[in-house]
Amino acid sequence: MIRQLGLPTWFGSLSSADTNWKDLLRILGKLNDGKEYTDSELKEMNWNQKSKLVQKDPVTCSRYFDYRVQQFINLVLKSDHDPIGKLTDYFYRVEFQQRGSPHIHILIWIENAPVYESDSNEDVVAFIDKYVSCSLSENNTSLVNLQVHKHSKTCRKKGHPICRFGFPLPPMKATVILEPLKENDDIEKYKAIYKEIQNEINSLHNSEDIDQMTYDMFLDDVLQMNDENYIKAIRSNLSGPKVFLKRKPSEVRVNGYMKTVLIAWQANHDLQFV
Repeated sequence: MIRQLGLPTWFGSLSSADTNWKDLLRILGKLNDGKEYTDSELKEMNWNQKSKLVQKDPVTCSRYFDYRVQQFINLVLKSDHDPIGKLTDYFYRVEFQQRGSPHIHILIWIENAPVYESDSNEDVVAFIDKYVSCSLSENNTSLVNLQVHKHSKTCRKKGHPICRFGFPLPPMKATVILEPLKENDDIEKYKAIYKEIQNEINSLHNSEDIDQMTYDMFLDDVLQMNDENYIKAIRSNLSGPKVFLKRKPSEVRVNGYMKTVLIAWQANHDLQFV
């Protein structure tokens, strides 16, 4: 497909939320317990009770996930509203994480989308900002909270102390595409600075005024560093070009999301510009 269509526009993942999807839990209750649970009954269930419902019928859970993916692609992504741009083609595969719930990885091609290095960085950034956000200030906080990263065994494989997904991510004043520092740009000096920055970012959740902290306050009061050195330190840790979303200090653990996608899918997702 890449040979025929060129590079895709988005690379994404859609996770399952077996214990949160009420319609699935109702189906499982009817099939396995012979009971149609009400909203209030589902709300009163704890996580263990919901998990037992899911564990009783993995086949129905998998079939439901497949159906939900198909409906999501056809009714949301392909809709005339173009929530992520006008979709021209896609390819996805289903995976099961450690014999658990399914998730998909998907490549998506969008009509007339900007292409990195062919179009200007300004055009690419404007395209990304049109669809992707990591803001915690959205009205539907319960859905946005689905995007908050929590470290688990899967992000620290083989005893590696650093999250392989890069969380927490550095605050940014605006969305930007950064490239690696050149070898002659004091790279070792800035790598050492980056380690100090990481330690400060990891400690941000302990700050009492984190919700009021701005990007400038983070640089001036926490790091006591100027913007140029901060950006160079981040670049020193890159192996290739990377998009960094506009991000407040309070949002360093929020995975980027597309508002319409989050509302429709109602589970964690990840969509990145390729």
